[in-house]
Amino acid sequence: MVIRVNYNDPQTDDEEKALAKQYGVGYQHTFVQIDQQGNEVTKWNGGSLKELLSSIK
Repeated sequence: MVIRVNYNDPQTDDEEKALAKQYGVGYQHTFVQIDQQGNEVTKWNGGSLKELLSSIK
């Protein structure tokens, strides 16, 4: 699963701030892939859809 979190913008709510902190997101265009237990599998910054799909493990 890949999650999207609003980060540091007017739409960011408390739950998203907590997710950003939990997964060490410090940049707006950060993607985090997690497993079914919520453990981080991989993390990367930015990129096109093609790059995003190739980053998923």
